Amino acid sequence: MKFIDTYRFLAYSLESLVDNLPKDNIPHIKKFFPNSHKRNLLLKKGVFCYDYLNEISKLEESKLPERSKFFSRLYNSELSDDKYEHALTVWKTFKCKTLGEYAELYLKSDVLQLTEVFEDFRHFMMKTYGLDPVYYFSIPGLSFDCMMKHTGVEISLLQDIDMQLMIERSIRGGISQCSQRYAESNNHHMGNSYNPDLPSTYLTYLDANNLYGYSMVKKHPLKDFKWMTKQEIKQFKKCLFDLTENDDEGFFLEVDIVYPDYLHNSHNDLPFLPEKKVPPTSKNEKLLTTFDNKYRYVLHYLNLQQALSHGLILKKIHRGIKFTQSDYLATYINFNTELRKTAKNMAQRTQPKLLNNVIYGRSIEDFRKRSNLKVATTWNQARKLISKSTFLDYTIINENLVLIKLQKKTIKFMRPIFLGASILELSKIKMYHFLYSIVKPYFGPKNVKLLYMDTDSFFFQIKVDDLYEAFKGLKHYLDTSDYPSNHFLYSNRNKKKLGKFKDELNGMVLTHFVGLASKLYAYKILDGKESKIVKRISTNVIFFFFFFLDYFAQTLAYHNQI
Repeated sequence: MKFIDTYRFLAYSLESLVDNLPKDNIPHIKKFFPNSHKRNLLLKKGVFCYDYLNEISKLEESKLPERSKFFSRLYNSELSDDKYEHALTVWKTFKCKTLGEYAELYLKSDVLQLTEVFEDFRHFMMKTYGLDPVYYFSIPGLSFDCMMKHTGVEISLLQDIDMQLMIERSIRGGISQCSQRYAESNNHHMGNSYNPDLPSTYLTYLDANNLYGYSMVKKHPLKDFKWMTKQEIKQFKKCLFDLTENDDEGFFLEVDIVYPDYLHNSHNDLPFLPEKKVPPTSKNEKLLTTFDNKYRYVLHYLNLQQALSHGLILKKIHRGIKFTQSDYLATYINFNTELRKTAKNMAQRTQPKLLNNVIYGRSIEDFRKRSNLKVATTWNQARKLISKSTFLDYTIINENLVLIKLQKKTIKFMRPIFLGASILELSKIKMYHFLYSIVKPYFGPKNVKLLYMDTDSFFFQIKVDDLYEAFKGLKHYLDTSDYPSNHFLYSNRNKKKLGKFKDELNGMVLTHFVGLASKLYAYKILDGKESKIVKRISTNVIFFFFFFLDYFAQTLAYHNQI
């Protein structure tokens, strides 16, 4: 028997999944509810009074609890009138005599709805990719096999442990940082809030379409991994700027880099070549963008080329790995991108993007983190396992059952980590290029201030008379397909195109921004609506308990401490 968590494949609420479920293909619900009137009532997510049901005796109650009893402490919200009316209709139509009978119907409908959703997902995956999700534990493993099957590629694995360890050092994750804590707009779109005596400034929130997907269609390491000879390294220094992303041979390099002082002002928004370090106020390693010189820094040759073209100085190449590269992911990524363009609902739009994005994560899986789990039912069994040198931890289930976690005796590196490393490196090139080669030259370096960055998105403050008029000159780089159709910037030309930047507010005027830390920020738009981000906090909790002024107050408190 194998237990599979459907949330590992479909990470959305059941309510949203049911709303997007094709209503003409629900065989399991039809089987249990042949009456069309009753069946139609179960084609939307049911509701239940979770917090009210704190005593088993309440299951014997003979009527549906009043609407106030459906208040959810988890979401800090009341049940809407429409949903309560729907619950009353279900109670009457199915002739529920007790709350217990209603609970059974609610659970039965939940199970059937999830069944239909997952069966629809299985059908989509088998029809589109020829693979069945039930043979996998999660979406990354499924997607990686879909990619291998779709492309027919054979990826070589590293046979040299030193190559493995060196390339691992180039895997740093995405950049997420707050560069300025507070900013506000001042422009003629703001009506009475506009102060013409001050410079015209705009805030904008731009996000790259499927950044990792954009990176994945490029050429990546495939096979023929070899150490570069001293002569090859010497020759490489001379011809670095002759190399392109379309070459059939690529390189990972271990280098020493000097970051000249005269570049600090112009690169202050986002220094090149981020590295993992422990910041002064933390105990944990984080990805930092600094002006420190880099020693034995491992990177992709195209990242080195970009950094040097912006003034950084190469002092030494310690080692290099050369390899044959190919755009073997491109057909799979482009196939999924086209699926998104023709999608008819939210689920169909997001699933292909997710299938693309998880390729990166699957390719850099660290097998050191895998372990063996043993079950001990007697003290003698537990003692033998705990005494092993590979013992890591234990969990007591009850007095007769203990789970023992053991480290694996041998580790087999069976993932193409060079692929994930290359995807990450090329995605950073795209973001740095957009900032330093597109945005700053177009508006003028002194007119652009980077406020916040999170892997594939930027918050900018830009001094310009009219940002939206200025966007006309950047139309090649922007996807404005989600703008209102009557907006002068609206165009389908770059709809969902990989690497194009989208205005997340689609022309709405962003008025205020507050950034406190990575993944901890808030902003307001002209109509007064707020958006707040707090890492690892439920969106419902954020909506009801966090406000823009809370973020702003923390910014003031921070400045008062300085």
